[in-house]
Formats: sequence, C-alpha cells, structure tokens
Amino acid sequence: LVTCGFFTNYGFDASVAIIFLPLISGYKLIISKELSSMDISEISNFIEKNQINFINCAQILNLLKDDITSLKYLITGGEKPDKTVVDNLLNKNISIYQEYG
Repeated sequence: LVTCGFFTNYGFDASVAIIFLPLISGYKLIISKELSSMDISEISNFIEKNQINFINCAQILNLLKDDITSLKYLITGGEKPDKTVVDNLLNKNISIYQEYG
C-alpha cells in the first residue's frame, strides 16, 4: 500500500490533485498540520512515524533530514532545489519528479 503525506494548505490550487489523486488511486493519505507550522524535525518524524513513501509537495525538498528511510517518491516544483539535497536523495534511491518551475 502506498502511503502519501499531505503537507500543503488545502486552499492552494494544487492541493486538489495532491488530495484526490492518491485517494482515487487507492492509496492511503495521511494529513499533517500545515507545513509552515512544522520544523524540520517534525516533518521528518511525521514521515517516518507514518511510514510515508510518497510526497507531492514543492516546499519540502530542502527541509528533509538525512535519516528518512520510508520515502520512495517525491514530486516537487517551484524553486530550483539544492543540488546536494537532490544528490543525497537520489543516492538513497528516492525518485524525484519535477512537476513545474
């Protein structure tokens, strides 16, 4: 079972896809409190505690800690991500997809 994490404000237009695509695909969706109110440790702990392996969140790429083991897929967009962060995630066999930007 694919477990998706939701960190985006539901008022953001992209949240429609972030919420409904996992659900209509039969995936499990775990909703967190809004990302802007979470620190880096909370984000990483939330991902690991809930065994989240799929995230679609433009804002999260540069906030992930190195010790996350459950994450397998990450969709991001917007600002250019830090190359060191991307290389680290790719070395952990995490697939990263650039959605826009």
